[in-house]
Amino acid sequence: MKNGGHLRSIVRRALPVCLLTLVLTLFSPVVHAEEESLGVDKNTLKQQLADMAVEKIFGELHKVPEEKLKDVTYFNELVRDMAPLGIKLDETNFSDTALSIYNKYKEAREKGKTPEEAKQNVKDLLKGDVKSLIFQSLDEGSQEVLTDLQGLYDNAQSDLKAILDLNKELEEDPKADYAELLKKYGIKGEMLEKFEKLEGQIRGIADSDYLKAGQIIYGGMSGSSGDKIEALFELGSEFGGKIPVLGRFVELYFKVAKEMINATGRLGKLLNERQAGCLGEGTVGFIGTVSSVQNERNVAFSKAFGGTVCPVERTKDFYRDVYVDIEDPNRIYFWTGDGFEKGNSESGGVGSLKALRAFLRTVGAADKASDMQFIIRAFNLKPGFLARQKEYKEIIEEIESLIKKLNSDLSCVETNEFNNLLKEKGGLQGVIDSSDGLVESNPTSRSIWLGIDQVVEKMLKDRYIEEKGALVQDCRTALKNLRDIVPVRIRGEVFIEM
Repeated sequence: MKNGGHLRSIVRRALPVCLLTLVLTLFSPVVHAEEESLGVDKNTLKQQLADMAVEKIFGELHKVPEEKLKDVTYFNELVRDMAPLGIKLDETNFSDTALSIYNKYKEAREKGKTPEEAKQNVKDLLKGDVKSLIFQSLDEGSQEVLTDLQGLYDNAQSDLKAILDLNKELEEDPKADYAELLKKYGIKGEMLEKFEKLEGQIRGIADSDYLKAGQIIYGGMSGSSGDKIEALFELGSEFGGKIPVLGRFVELYFKVAKEMINATGRLGKLLNERQAGCLGEGTVGFIGTVSSVQNERNVAFSKAFGGTVCPVERTKDFYRDVYVDIEDPNRIYFWTGDGFEKGNSESGGVGSLKALRAFLRTVGAADKASDMQFIIRAFNLKPGFLARQKEYKEIIEEIESLIKKLNSDLSCVETNEFNNLLKEKGGLQGVIDSSDGLVESNPTSRSIWLGIDQVVEKMLKDRYIEEKGALVQDCRTALKNLRDIVPVRIRGEVFIEM
């Protein structure tokens, strides 16, 4: 976004604020927040930081070995974690103070004070001087903290406005080119996964521990670690959240974060409608996002497969759960409710799927036509429903054609003898036996009636529903046998000697 560069210049190692732009979750409707500021001046922050530094120096002075009090660097160690905030005990400037601490302690001991009493005496005498010294060094550091915090908040507000403006454009113009608008507003979806974790972490924390929630939000938004704001959070945790500017920052930042989540939730829904329910590359929601409105299917598909797929028919119950690859119509995917299963690319694609379901309804198996697991198994049988249907029909048609040809070629053969030839040598007795009465011979007719459509239907039912194949095998055997029957005509003359 337009302010992304500014944010990166403010927070060392911070990620772009556009991390915020596509978090998907549901909140109640909100109105864009009024422009606000942290409202804490530099002197207030300086006083708080100086008090905390003094507490770090003197808080456990009674536990410090005497030899440590002679070491200037020891005091630096006590406030090392406050260095990013501008508190640095320069050894040259602080050496006199460190020496005073030791001398006051030694004087008290010489007067008969116990070690604990001596150190308390030092604290009472020098606390004010130490705080004054630290306070004077905080001008630059404290101003940077305030500037950074205000900058983060202002940039988040700016990004929120961009999302709200984009939502407005999409809602007012249903035909707007959403891809161009995303480009215009600088919105990207590939950074969302981190925010899924962020939303999950802060859920249930905000009301009970604002400091922890703020720390999590800041870490998730900026990706920062070890800088002055992180140090400020750590200090706030140590001292029970008593830093006014920190509380104000968390309050405002958390507020704008929730508004951003709401706005981007609306955006995700709008974009999902614009992409016609398609999943995968080039679509919205194909990375894990906030669980309440993330596109579960898109996440699941993108993790398991590549490319882009669209539902076969968005308005029909079954077909909205079947997706076809936009580049290859033979590649289809089935949504099972908890994941995707890939269809066999050699099974004929959507055309074969629709023909299979139509067949199941025709033969009284409508329940199986709506059973996703059954359909997946049936569809994946090679070479696919349409190819198998065509094969079976061609088998029966050729059998009938061969019977007619034999009838013509063997017209001189008696009817009963001809029919026995078909059943025994031609293998049609097996077809009659496995056809459940669909195929029969008529003693008075030179033929065996097949009924192409009925027999093909029976063959398909056996394969896809009954899971048996006797009729199919018998028909293939009969076809082979009939092809092998070759009538031979012998012409000649008979001479009778008288």
